[in-house]
Amino acid sequence: MLELYGILLEREHDQWHTALSPDGESALKLLKDAPFDVVVSDMEMPGMSGIELLTVRQLQPQTARIIISG
Repeated sequence: MLELYGILLEREHDQWHTALSPDGESALKLLKDAPFDVVVSDMEMPGMSGIELLTVRQLQPQTARIIISG
């Protein structure tokens, strides 16, 4: 699913920049390194849940959060 989202979002590369991460730890590193307007997370990921990732508000409190559940 991650690859599919990446393909779909890349089609709009003139509208926004996207960054993909295969797991919660990698996503946290991205959030520590650069600002994001929106974070979209799967509910179930390797290493941590999407809920755990999205509750780390102190990294980027202004960032909108969306969670996807199968």
